[in-house]
Amino acid sequence: MKNFFNKLTHWYLFTCLVTLSTSLALTLLAIWLGAGDSLKQSIKGWHGGQLMFIMFVLPLVWATIMMWLEWATDKLNSKV
Repeated sequence: MKNFFNKLTHWYLFTCLVTLSTSLALTLLAIWLGAGDSLKQSIKGWHGGQLMFIMFVLPLVWATIMMWLEWATDKLNSKV
């Protein structure tokens, strides 16, 4: 069980890092290109729940999928 939570934490933090760095890079690119007002209008209708879902739930889903894929790869490699 400890191994399960260690892998989940590892992949969750990794996917959080990738997700948040990508969104930061896209936001900075939009600001650099001068789309500040358009960017503000594009997220105007979003609520806190939607932002929390994108920032925390989606990385958790991806972390779970990556953990399962790593588990399946380990199982396949141990049988060879």
